[in-house]
Amino acid sequence: MVKEIRLYVEGGGDKEGKARLRQAFTTFLGELHNEARRRGVRWQTVLCGSRTQTYEDFLLALRTHPDALNLLLVDAERPVTASVRDHLQTTAPEGDGWQLASVHDEQLHLMAQLMEAWFIAEPAVLAALYGKGFAAGALPRTRNVEAVAKSRVLDALHRATKDTQKAPTIRCGTRR
Repeated sequence: MVKEIRLYVEGGGDKEGKARLRQAFTTFLGELHNEARRRGVRWQTVLCGSRTQTYEDFLLALRTHPDALNLLLVDAERPVTASVRDHLQTTAPEGDGWQLASVHDEQLHLMAQLMEAWFIAEPAVLAALYGKGFAAGALPRTRNVEAVAKSRVLDALHRATKDTQKAPTIRCGTRR
């Protein structure tokens, strides 16, 4: 029986950013956390920063926490056309070329191609957050934000927020 779940997540940035993102994941996965707790299973969400660091931390956890259920959660980075394993093992220039032979499929998970794509799904919320100077017209008009290319999402967010007071604090992801 599993006594510990360790979720290794891409993202978070600095210490404060990691704390906020950890809290967001705790809220988002609240029912799973509660069920784990009811069953006496410890749950730890580990925010790792870059994509590469997340992969390395996950591999280290497989060795240092062999009795835990270690899970990997990273951005898809591009459209997913194969299994998660194949997607992550595909070599450059398209993929990561990660070695995952010893990992079970159930341990590998993908977020959106780019987590920032979720932001463009709610332009009114972004407008309220950024306030004066926010250019909602710069955002792609689509319900299927997963279909929008990573470069287009990042460019649109930059253009939409560049004239706001909060723009200097925005650090949209790049391939890591």
